[in-house]
Amino acid sequence: MRRILTIYNAILAALLSLLGCHININSPDEYGTPSADFIISGKALSSDGGPAPNIAVVMSRQLGADSEGRALFDVVDSTGTGSSGDYRVASRGTFPEDQVYRLTFSDADGAANGAFKDTTVMVEFINPEFTGGSGSWYSGEASKEVNIQLRPEE
Repeated sequence: MRRILTIYNAILAALLSLLGCHININSPDEYGTPSADFIISGKALSSDGGPAPNIAVVMSRQLGADSEGRALFDVVDSTGTGSSGDYRVASRGTFPEDQVYRLTFSDADGAANGAFKDTTVMVEFINPEFTGGSGSWYSGEASKEVNIQLRPEE
């Protein structure tokens, strides 16, 4: 019996060492982890101050940096601006601590409403104030308004 257990343990150890261990840093938080929503809204405006419709807005959350110090980002939400240039993106269920987001604005319809250069804006939530929390695991939401004036393509 002891010999069978020894062989079984050796086989199990060999399989575990071959298969290794995989950790996904982009996986959602586990149940029971405090969470909050980070919301960014605003208007995209043309160079003359009018609304910029049909602009693609992509929200990416900064995860850290690679071995060369370059920031790593993960896309968390995207939308398009409406006829009045309004947009709203959100990172839901994120750990309630300081967060850095990158918003990328790019022209989705070309010259139809004026051609605009791609624009990137960094939005930081430092010591965020949360509202509407449950008093338990859900800390509520933190929001910022970011209005952006887009430059025309040349």
